[in-house]
Amino acid sequence: MSNDNSIAIKEIKFHEEEDKHLIELFNALTPNENGEISADEVIKKLCSIDYTVAGLDEYVPSLLTDDKLGHWDIYRDKYKDDGLVIFRLDKEIFAKNPVKDIIDGGIVAIDFGTKSTVAAYLDKNSYKRLIKIGKLEVDREGKETDYENPTMIEFRKIKSFMDAYNSCISRPHTEWNDISISHTAEHSLEGVKGNDFYRFFNQLKQWAADDEGTNIRDTDGIHKLKCFVEIDSGDIDPIEIYAYYIGRYINQMHDGQIFLEYYLSYPVKYDKKIRDKIKESFERGIKKSIPKSIFNTDKGKDFRVSLVATEPAAYAISALQEYGFRRKDLDKPIYYGVFDFGGGTTDFDFGIWKKISEKQYRFEIKHFGADGDENLGGEKLLELLAYKVFEKNADIMTESQCNFTLPKGQQITNKCQHLIAKTLEAQRNMQLLIKKLREILHDTNQYREKSPEEQETTIEIDNLLDKHCQQKTKILLNCNYAELIDILKHEIKKGVEKFFSAFNNTKDKMEGIDKLHIFLGGNASRCILVKEAFEELMKENADIEYELYPPLGTEEAEAKKKEMGITEESDDDISKTITCKTGVAFGLLDGRKKGTIKVSSEITENEEAKFKFFLGQNDGEDKFEVLIDKKDITLEHIEYGNPIELLDYTNDEFDLYYTADARATTGNLSINESKKITCKIDPDHVKDDHHIYIKIVRPNTIKYMVVHKDDINTILFESENKVLKD
Repeated sequence: MSNDNSIAIKEIKFHEEEDKHLIELFNALTPNENGEISADEVIKKLCSIDYTVAGLDEYVPSLLTDDKLGHWDIYRDKYKDDGLVIFRLDKEIFAKNPVKDIIDGGIVAIDFGTKSTVAAYLDKNSYKRLIKIGKLEVDREGKETDYENPTMIEFRKIKSFMDAYNSCISRPHTEWNDISISHTAEHSLEGVKGNDFYRFFNQLKQWAADDEGTNIRDTDGIHKLKCFVEIDSGDIDPIEIYAYYIGRYINQMHDGQIFLEYYLSYPVKYDKKIRDKIKESFERGIKKSIPKSIFNTDKGKDFRVSLVATEPAAYAISALQEYGFRRKDLDKPIYYGVFDFGGGTTDFDFGIWKKISEKQYRFEIKHFGADGDENLGGEKLLELLAYKVFEKNADIMTESQCNFTLPKGQQITNKCQHLIAKTLEAQRNMQLLIKKLREILHDTNQYREKSPEEQETTIEIDNLLDKHCQQKTKILLNCNYAELIDILKHEIKKGVEKFFSAFNNTKDKMEGIDKLHIFLGGNASRCILVKEAFEELMKENADIEYELYPPLGTEEAEAKKKEMGITEESDDDISKTITCKTGVAFGLLDGRKKGTIKVSSEITENEEAKFKFFLGQNDGEDKFEVLIDKKDITLEHIEYGNPIELLDYTNDEFDLYYTADARATTGNLSINESKKITCKIDPDHVKDDHHIYIKIVRPNTIKYMVVHKDDINTILFESENKVLKD
């Protein structure tokens, strides 16, 4: 018996090349005297497939016995003429055409983050809902952070996983016990000891942006991971694997739903080739999670992964709506800025929101002036605090022979020079202390309100690793909370100063602006020190009016909305909750091309990123003097290599300073807060009528060259590529 959706079958046909994993699964079953295998045993196997593959709950047997249901993996719309392997069953079970489970108009939005990744979907009825990736305990009350899926992978058996992954076109029989991700990996990390720590990889997004490869480890040893842009199909690609598992959790038979359209946020500062490579990895991984029979139909042509908006711009869409600016009586443009304080970096975005009447669109968000602080991130601040505590306890660390890492931008002091290392043991020690210090960032007031006597304390830390990878128990580290909070305050204020400098550099594009609405985004923006820094600096930059909006999902945000007269029906469903983290994914859904909000960007997903740096020199008083302003470097300079004059004289050697810090234009940036490259020129070209020009090769790469002042098209000398690193 069959209906339009399901097909009753008593013979299961597999192709020996494309279905190796399923053939192997069924070959383990013993046929009866009639050559038939037990349908009940087949049902058990098929119901446990996604549990084995992704840790999903097992399917109920009725999936294969109910004529309105059916299993995707045994449905075949057509067969090849040769290489068939046929299994006969002792009774009928039901297969389902997966095309019937495609969500018409369904969209999945993915905010691929440094510390955590958020996925949300829009169903056929336009309901938006968040998705959990990686199994969580089902016997506890859910919480909002369940949907902040850790951007983490645990490697146990890489070869076994890759063999299974590459063995077939779709829905391979990989094993969750070989490689797991997200909440499962994070939960496993809590209990590991010794070398097992090195199986965990949480640097996916950082690795993607790096020009170098790295090493990963599983239970069999160390594996070399290529530079991300050099990864080929079939190589170990952690981003593709992560995307594959996202797809397995989204496209599964518990809900009976398959999505073919995926939206990704993209970091505007990443080179186009890196953004394209991330998109390609997500395409391959997610496509692998979708039944192959879909791609034998016209429906398969609907599968796509698109880069649709930058992360802060997507958050702005959510914030503008949540704070009541999506209304029919909106009578003037809203000028906004976003301070997206995430785990790895802080991104700024500035733009204009206005009501329009243009075909399907009712509102437009036009964003430009994207900038940020690469060195300000919640995890980076915690790493800095951990370093300062270890530095304060250098004698104890020396005695215990425990190393630690040097945070980016920090100078090594004499007393801990011998303790700094890049080893995995040193990284592990930093992570253990970061975990102890996390609450100082998340609940600063609790520590600030302690008495002076309580400020000076000790932290007990277990399982530090010495340089021989031996565990040290119950090490007591001296710590002063007030000193650590002062560090946070200084670094956060510096980031907010950069926000205002970036705004001053772009506000000429906001014609008619009299007020800037500032939206705080990212989990780290919950820290009270962020609000305090903004309140202080808004007074110092009082040429226009400012209004600050708390991060979405906080009590302060609810109070602000109430103050603005915004009332909402309460909904206890946390899978619909818009927060300062999930707002990016929801904003991607609302900013879809088929929606009512038109998204206009200074840099589209198909264009190269802007040049990241100001180029300059020491002004003689140890301040950064801008020679080339990054806002004057157009996409044509990057795409066509049009040269830009740097200096009207030449020496055979000079220092070129660079920085991404928007404060460079103020003339008050210390030269020590920038970086430099030493440029050397062939002495034969050091002449009065020769000038130095710069060619932009990539958003983070330059060449310097010597040309004659009357003929800039004739290059007399050209350097090798110089990569500028934050």
